[in-house]
Amino acid sequence: MALQLDGESLEAVTQIYRETNLKELLLQELNDKSWDVKAAIIEEIGDIRLKELLFEVLKYTDYEVEIVRNRAQVVVLKLGGMRGLEFLNTLKSKISEWQQIQLLNQLLKLPYNQYPRTKIWLSSSNDSVVMFGLKVTQHFQQYQDKEELIKLLDHQNTEIVKKTIKVFTHLGLKNELEKIKLHYPNYSIELKVEVLKAIGELGDESDHLFLIDCMMSDDYFIVKEASKSMLRIGQKNLLYQIKDSFPDYQREIIEHSLDERI
Repeated sequence: MALQLDGESLEAVTQIYRETNLKELLLQELNDKSWDVKAAIIEEIGDIRLKELLFEVLKYTDYEVEIVRNRAQVVVLKLGGMRGLEFLNTLKSKISEWQQIQLLNQLLKLPYNQYPRTKIWLSSSNDSVVMFGLKVTQHFQQYQDKEELIKLLDHQNTEIVKKTIKVFTHLGLKNELEKIKLHYPNYSIELKVEVLKAIGELGDESDHLFLIDCMMSDDYFIVKEASKSMLRIGQKNLLYQIKDSFPDYQREIIEHSLDERI
């Protein structure tokens, strides 16, 4: 059942469910039937906004069948707003990329004063919850949780570290750039490239020595990104002046970056 109701029509239908035994029938089917019926009943509860059933639906937000828990996760947001997101605090199952998009879309429908604090999600042992927390932090400009972001620069999951660096950049947290740079020596090539991109976005001319040192690397992608970041922080003239002092391999990459036709 997919009800597309709003305003007075929705209120009228919801009241009918409450005044008859329809609500009790929904609960019976939710608790007694197979997973496909559970998924349909959860969607119906959300469609008619039976907010008093929030805690019944919350029981299914970590259900073993993905379609059931996905629907339950969206419906608890419809019914309870931010209260509905409490399931993330203890969630064990993975939230797919698609499901994260669905949850974000539902969050956008909440009043501004209900936008979430992400601190507890950013410290979750569930990597998909952390990733969702990062997306919420970025989307809703959660500057107040930057201390948790700093901790994530040491996370064992490369994708989480990459996203964290991108969130720093998106939020324009220039004052935290030095903390990001401190991690550079211990990062993989992939993450070093992300740091260099962040310098290009958040840095200034004082970062030129760091970038020059990076351009001595034997890795093509590091030399390329470091030289591009030199351009972004306004050091084009300096790059022209020093390019011939580099070994042939690095110099060719730098010249490639300087070529305005590319």
